[in-house]
Parts: sequence; structure tokens; C-alpha cells
Amino acid sequence: MEARQSVSSATSQEERVTIRIRCSALVAEITHCQIEVLTLYGNTLGGLLDYLGRLYGGEFRKIVEDFRHGDGSYYVEVNGSRTVDPLHELHDGDEVHIRMPLAGG
Repeated sequence: MEARQSVSSATSQEERVTIRIRCSALVAEITHCQIEVLTLYGNTLGGLLDYLGRLYGGEFRKIVEDFRHGDGSYYVEVNGSRTVDPLHELHDGDEVHIRMPLAGG
């Protein structure tokens, strides 16, 4: 899978940030790419996930809901640090990794 680049639409005079999104293998099956560079209008993690939910549809919306309810099915790291805060502020050049926990056994 190759990297993809896209731009979200502006709804106001929100700050524009360019971030890199990495998706674990199972998430990449939904998005059809493992790495995406995205220019986002707005700068919160919740805003990013909402945008990606609209972009990728039903299955990705389930990931967003799992994240918001904190049930542990999926989690998000920003620059290598796990976060559960939808108001986490994103900055130009940040890397967001959407992951599914490794199965234990």
C-alpha cells in the first residue's frame, strides 16, 4: 500500500495543520493505505477522527466510536504517546498512529 495525500475541507477560519497518519494492518484494510499525509483544517484529534470517519465511512466510524467510548478495541498514539483525549491539540508535522492492540495468548 502506498502513502496517500489529501486535504480536508475548511468550514471556518480554523488553523490548518499537515499531519502524517499511520494505520495498523487491520485499520489499513479499511482505509486502503498504511500512511496518509493530510492537511487538516482544525487541530484536534477528535476533529481528525470525525473527518476520517466521514471520509472512510461505516467501518472507520466504528473505530471512532470505540476510541470515544474507550473500550480498548482501537487506540491512538500522537508522536508515539497514547492518548484518549479527543481535544488533544495537533500540530503541524505530528504523526498520528491508529492501532489495534496486539492479541495476547
